[in-house]
Formats: sequence, C-alpha cells, structure tokens
Amino acid sequence: MSIRPVKITDQGIEVVHDERNHGGTVPLDQITFSKTPTGQNDVRYINLPCPVAGCDSVSCHPIGGGAAPREVQRLFVHVFERAGQARAIAFDRVKRMANEMDGPGRFKFASVTDLDAVS
Repeated sequence: MSIRPVKITDQGIEVVHDERNHGGTVPLDQITFSKTPTGQNDVRYINLPCPVAGCDSVSCHPIGGGAAPREVQRLFVHVFERAGQARAIAFDRVKRMANEMDGPGRFKFASVTDLDAVS
C-alpha cells in the first residue's frame, strides 16, 4: 500500500505515504472516487492523493480496504457522510459493499459507534 489513511480530522485525512516515508493531511475535497470506463464515479474505489508538494502519487483503495481495512472502511463511511448520507446509512452501505466485494465478514466494524474507536 502506498498512501494510507491514518486519521480523520476536521481539516481532512491524515495520511502516510509508506513508500516515500512522508505524509500529511489531504483536504477532503481532494479525495475522489475512481471512474468507470464510461466516466461515471465508481463508489467502490477511492483515490487518495499524497499531500506533499511535488509528490504526484495517488493510491486507489477498494471499499473492502485492502491491506488496511479498518482505516479505509472508516474513510469510505466518512466520504459518504460528507456527500450527504446519514452516518447509519453510510455505515450500512459500506458494510454491504465491502462484504460483496471481498466476501462475508470482510467489514471490520460491529456497529456505527465502533467507527470512533481507536484502531
């Protein structure tokens, strides 16, 4: 994994760029969904850019979470919330989609309140 989310803050998403050993905060408006071949948003994947000036790296994270499921799934819930979905609805959506993509049991949170617990 290249650029991974570490913490959600009011300013954005704190990330670590593992391969380059740096990181920072990505503003929320710079987090985007990947695109389908027809140009539509593919809400199963998030593009997370490196916030360091001059570093043009971007990591694409699947809703299942890849190597960092808790952090990435938490990020997806947050992104759906920022798009106007109620937290419980965003939670259920990410849970359903993560389990569909990676199999039953892939979703790592037992309840909405678990999202706020430190991993």
